[in-house]
Amino acid sequence: MTGSRQVKDYYAILGVSPTATLAEIRVAYRERARAFHPDLNSSPEAEARFLEINEAYEILADATKRKAYDYFVSVAQREASESGEASAMPHVVTAQERGEETPGETSTVGVPPSKSPQERGRRPAPPPWAVLLIVLGICIVAAVAVGAFLSLRQPHPSGGAEAVTVSKVTTFTSPLVAPESQIVLEDDGVPLRVASPSQLEVAGLVYPVAAVIPEEGHWPVPAQDENLALWIHGTVVNYVIGLPYNPGTLAALSGLSSQDRLTLTLDSGTKLVFGLPEVVRIDPSDVSPMTQDRPGMTLAVLGGEESTRLLVRARYLPEAGSKPGETTIAGVAVRVLGSEIVEDVRPLEVDSWYVVVDYQVTNTTSSVLQPLAFDLALEDSDGYRYILNETATALGTYGKLEVALSPGETARGSAGYVIPATARFPLIWVFRPDPSLPDDMRVVLDLTSPAPAEPLPEVMLLDAFWDPARAVVVLSGQVTNNGDSLVGIERDQVKLTSPGQEYALVAATPLLPWRVQPATVQQFELQFEVPTQPEAVLRLTIAGFEFEIE
Repeated sequence: MTGSRQVKDYYAILGVSPTATLAEIRVAYRERARAFHPDLNSSPEAEARFLEINEAYEILADATKRKAYDYFVSVAQREASESGEASAMPHVVTAQERGEETPGETSTVGVPPSKSPQERGRRPAPPPWAVLLIVLGICIVAAVAVGAFLSLRQPHPSGGAEAVTVSKVTTFTSPLVAPESQIVLEDDGVPLRVASPSQLEVAGLVYPVAAVIPEEGHWPVPAQDENLALWIHGTVVNYVIGLPYNPGTLAALSGLSSQDRLTLTLDSGTKLVFGLPEVVRIDPSDVSPMTQDRPGMTLAVLGGEESTRLLVRARYLPEAGSKPGETTIAGVAVRVLGSEIVEDVRPLEVDSWYVVVDYQVTNTTSSVLQPLAFDLALEDSDGYRYILNETATALGTYGKLEVALSPGETARGSAGYVIPATARFPLIWVFRPDPSLPDDMRVVLDLTSPAPAEPLPEVMLLDAFWDPARAVVVLSGQVTNNGDSLVGIERDQVKLTSPGQEYALVAATPLLPWRVQPATVQQFELQFEVPTQPEAVLRLTIAGFEFEIE
């Protein structure tokens, strides 16, 4: 083989050194992503460069992926250098080879000079220290194998019981600090900052809160500080917090009623309020309460010798929490001015609503701010995210914000979305001045799910004839439901009459009663017993709709 493997130089793509820190990589990524964003750069190559920059950031911002990438490049180059085979030598594609100007430091990964045919034919002997290491490794493996064999032959304790080794799962003398490298939430590969709880208030007791990372499938070991609560890092939908086992905690949790409120303060200053606490006892090994399937908070008592674990489940009450005013993020001060569900205009999508958020931004930076680069999204309580909708945005008070903001300038805009009628409230508005930023602002909107519209049935009679062979009048038509709720038609709502007489219903297809779902059409056929050909005008009544048949 005469070709070479091509490996993208991700360091050169971001314009950083292979020894760059995570902070330097993030800064470089933001600059490059902004420079080649397709919405801000009209160059035909911008989109491809933007995708390449995101690919490089995804690898280098992840410690595990970056380590694997560095190892792959270094090992492949070392093997090619030692074997002398040019075909095995990976070729690193740099920004210069693509004809790009790469500002700043670039990767120093290169290709060593090719060797002569004589040099390629010789394989150098391994150094003596390498042989010594191999021999030492073989000795260690043999020693471990012998020790394992001897341990199996040890006699059991008296009485026939087998010896059991007990090991503690986790222990610490001070609260753990969650590592910055552990990503809890991310958007398109960009880590999002998670506000951590700092204080918990329950039944008049106040607990400082520290983050812990327990072993998977286990509850954390209690802290030595009897007044410290432990938040399981990463539980941000259902906040799971362990409380110390002591008489005060047991009395406070056992005495909770549905009227009590539990307050969790985040390190951002936001206060989350939870209510309707449910006190239960579970098996100490049951970790199912840690699941993140509903918004709320779970308090579990850690420690003690009881056969069951005391647990409290509480529901999130968004209307009782603190609502932030103006928040500054990356030099942009933003405030939500109002929000609404537009009920007089409906989207083309069935069973959906327009939601509009009006906001104000102030550019506190020293450079021009481009609102077109804003990342504006809407989330429901199930975590589903909705993107901007142009039609919905136009329904807002201020419309789409498109004009660039000079330093110190303030402007107002609207952001509109389409949500399904099944979306769970409350809704959360998410703002980021730049999609590449790890931080965002999240505001719980003061909105409630609109009530479904009243049923709007429409009945049409399409055909009618008298069948003398069976002595029946056959009627066919359809029922259309234009509302948002179910339409029900009972048997006693379907009648055929003439002056002074009512005729018996012989058959109905489909069988009555009828249940017509929203935005659907139900075809029907009715047969009424009429002994002789009717001479008078017949009147058909279906759910209040009347038709005359001559």
